[in-house]
Amino acid sequence: MHTFNDIGIRTKILSVVVISLILNSIVAVVVYWGILASLEREDEVTFTHEIITLTDDLLLQW
Repeated sequence: MHTFNDIGIRTKILSVVVISLILNSIVAVVVYWGILASLEREDEVTFTHEIITLTDDLLLQW
């Protein structure tokens, strides 16, 4: 910790900005993966709903 006190203010500010950008990028990637997973689940639910509707239609024709 003593070495952190020896560095200049410019280096301290730059290191905080870089750490913030890295964390922001990580959060953005995780959110993007979450959105992709959500869209995939939505497609599966839509497909399942179509199958159920078609099955109901077949049962009603009897």
